[in-house]
Amino acid sequence: MWFIWIFPILSAITISIIHIIGEKISERMKKYKEQLENFGAGLMVGIIFLELFPIIVVGHTHLDEYIYLIFLVGFSLIAVVEKIIFKIIINKNKGLLETSDINITHHEKSEQSAQSEKMEKKRTNQKKQVLMSCLPFEEQILFEGIAFIVHGLVLGLLIAIIFETYQEIAFIILIPVFLRTLTLSFSSEHFLDELSGKREKAIRISSLLAPIIGAIGGLFLIFNKIAFYMVFALTLGLLLFIVVRDLIPLGKKGRPFYFVGGVILSLGIFLIFRFFVNI
Repeated sequence: MWFIWIFPILSAITISIIHIIGEKISERMKKYKEQLENFGAGLMVGIIFLELFPIIVVGHTHLDEYIYLIFLVGFSLIAVVEKIIFKIIINKNKGLLETSDINITHHEKSEQSAQSEKMEKKRTNQKKQVLMSCLPFEEQILFEGIAFIVHGLVLGLLIAIIFETYQEIAFIILIPVFLRTLTLSFSSEHFLDELSGKREKAIRISSLLAPIIGAIGGLFLIFNKIAFYMVFALTLGLLLFIVVRDLIPLGKKGRPFYFVGGVILSLGIFLIFRFFVNI
């Protein structure tokens, strides 16, 4: 019983320690951030599909099709919250948006009709830029800081609920989790410096405590099999959204070699583990 409690908390504390170390060495290691991030993304994607999704299938026996509904809620939750916040920002800056819309429309009318599709695309991009600029710089940084805290809570929660029932998988999951924490700390050190004193301290302390709070919360949430699979499905949905949006390399940022290398390593770990289990 003590194993189930002590290891998730120790793992969460390790995440916080790695975060501190990452901030200290961020200047020297920042040039490797992209490679490490892409490699970690490959690892995480491989582990999600090979190790974590099958647990959802097992949970089907306890919750039937409802487990997929909970998984969908978890995946959609962050996106919905972000959209609500974005809507609030738009409503607070209606005057600026209307002025921008008038200017863009006037510019469009001066163009030839043959270029209407191209100008519509340009108009959409311009409006997006205006929307993003509506949020003051310090509030943008604060929003990023809150995202760091949520990320830490999700990781701590995931580690706790996996250690509860699938200890062998939990140790495998720790590899990409630690790697992701390291690369994330390279960025956090720079943008947190832009915040004012009290806000900076609050975000720093909260981001360090978030994995520990998530792990402790996860341990208390798991009191039977049904509760385990409900919390697991919700957490995996949250994690998958974070991976799809923030971790998987897109466009010019992508480094296929490192990403594929991470996927191959996770596949190798999966096959080796299954080989020893079946002996």
